[in-house]
Amino acid sequence: MAQNWNGGDGELELRDYLGVLWRRKKFVFLSVFLLVATALGLSYAQTPVYRATSQFELPAVTAALASAPGGGKGASEVATAMVQIKSEEIAQKVKAVLGPTPSPTAENLPATNLIDVTVESTDAALAARAADLYPTEFLEQRKQAALKQVNDTLGPVVPRHEGALARENAINLQIANALPFQQDALRLRFSVELTQLRRTINDDGVTLSELLPRRAAIESHIPKDSVTPAKVPKKPVRPTPVRNAGLAIPVGLIIGVALAFMFEHLDDTLKSKEDVERVTAPLPVVGVIPQVRMRDDGGSELVALAAPDSPVVEAYRSLRTSVQFLALDGALGSIQVTSSSAAEGKTTTLANLAVVMARAGAKVVVIDCDLRRPRIHEIFGVPNEIGFTSVFQGQVPLSSALQAIPGERNLRVLPSGPLPPNPSELLASRRTAGILASLKAQGVVVLLDCPPVIAVTDAAALSAWVDTTIVVAAQGTTTTKQLHRSVELLRQVNAPLVGTVLNRAQGQEGYGYGYYYRRPEAAPKRPSGQRSAG
Repeated sequence: MAQNWNGGDGELELRDYLGVLWRRKKFVFLSVFLLVATALGLSYAQTPVYRATSQFELPAVTAALASAPGGGKGASEVATAMVQIKSEEIAQKVKAVLGPTPSPTAENLPATNLIDVTVESTDAALAARAADLYPTEFLEQRKQAALKQVNDTLGPVVPRHEGALARENAINLQIANALPFQQDALRLRFSVELTQLRRTINDDGVTLSELLPRRAAIESHIPKDSVTPAKVPKKPVRPTPVRNAGLAIPVGLIIGVALAFMFEHLDDTLKSKEDVERVTAPLPVVGVIPQVRMRDDGGSELVALAAPDSPVVEAYRSLRTSVQFLALDGALGSIQVTSSSAAEGKTTTLANLAVVMARAGAKVVVIDCDLRRPRIHEIFGVPNEIGFTSVFQGQVPLSSALQAIPGERNLRVLPSGPLPPNPSELLASRRTAGILASLKAQGVVVLLDCPPVIAVTDAAALSAWVDTTIVVAAQGTTTTKQLHRSVELLRQVNAPLVGTVLNRAQGQEGYGYGYYYRRPEAAPKRPSGQRSAG
């Protein structure tokens, strides 16, 4: 069995993973946004780099220049040329013309003898000039090497050939100027030498007839004419903001998803109704209240009055029905509503539950037993000079302290009254039990707003006098440890725990609604700075 996000046993399904991504979507969006922004920022901060490429065909050059020393045939000749183009000797010649220039790269096009020479530079014109000059200097080097080879071969041949011609002419002239009777003797005398001279002249003549045209062809060859010039690039090859941003998106998604699951694992807050049930088992979840989002112009926390037809109020009616079924004898009696810590929505939940109960025909009395931070009087818009503590001390009768809510004939509110120095002792006294008993004797449902369980012992002390205790937990706020500790503390004092309420539910738990409403004119006003509903 796989372990769920809060450490319990349970098989994780696809919707669980999707739920994590939806709850933590801000990490995914933020990760993608930051990586894309970083990629774009770094891209635009970089100096643009331009790429220019020239091209030449090696066999055609070889034919024009003849074979240079060290040159091979076929693939080996191409490979040698690609190495020589990038040599330090060629680089120094290019540097002498253009100044400091980036090194080139050479690439042989597959199945051809074409060589591409590429140069990258922050100067587009310089990149094009360098791409042309590197192969040009390479071909010039091969030209000079070919000329040297031919000239080295012709070096001894030319003077020997010219000397043999001059000696032959001298002998023939000497024979021609001799007396007739002497010519035959001279011919016999020079016959061997003339034969050798004619052989030398013929052999050297063949060599000269081959090498002299070759040297002329080499001398007339212009290396740059063998190079297909590079075009000056219009767009840089680096950086590529769009491409970098495109690559940043999947990387950001991966990081965002990883962060989402990491924070989900570290987050111990309640995220679903199942989380609450697992922590408080066997207690049931008697109500799931959706998240309520106030408009900027404010709104009453009594959504049951401000928007009675909203899905949120329907959730409170469902809670009311669940609470009614908890009373097997038909009498609801007194219901204590508390939470683990502050700001979990227990007071708002109790106030709206009181309204929907009253509108269903039940006589309801709301008592503010939070004698440390009372808020019932603020929500219902009633004065707090006289209240529960006033009745407790016998200053006023209970009937006089109860305050009616305009338009709600079945609803009465008993605010906290002046705050006492010892709330826990006051709530634990039998005088408190007597006040509750007198109200129940009149057949009313008493709803008591109590301080959080973990912070103080007030709720535990009051639980001895109530018929029902309900714990409110807020999705995304209450942690599993807090809720577990609250239930544990209440069970230790044998509080009549009957169930829990999941407040501020979102997504499927909240019926898919994030309800907005605006306070109507008739709704009770709350003081400025009042906390939002939920």
